[in-house]
Amino acid sequence: MCTFGEFIKQGRKRNYLSQAELAEQLGIERAHLSRIESGKKKFKVDNLESLSIALKVDLAELKKEFYSDFFAEQIYTHNCPEGVLDITRQKVAMIRSLKMVI
Repeated sequence: MCTFGEFIKQGRKRNYLSQAELAEQLGIERAHLSRIESGKKKFKVDNLESLSIALKVDLAELKKEFYSDFFAEQIYTHNCPEGVLDITRQKVAMIRSLKMVI
């Protein structure tokens, strides 16, 4: 298990990409990518599809990594009580069922 920045770094190395090469594919500066990989900056959700292509990772799997990192940090930062994820799963199921009906 790792942070999303570490996940990007591992994927970049697995694909034999330099930071400069991946940054160019994402349309960001190399220094910005470096800060993302080190956890000093956050990756923008708008670039997930480009990252998926660059790292040759399924977009759905990439979203799991991205959002689990995001939600874990929010839960920790806001000191949320145990059980918040169980309630969240229920609410997502409810929203999905309502969207299917509409």
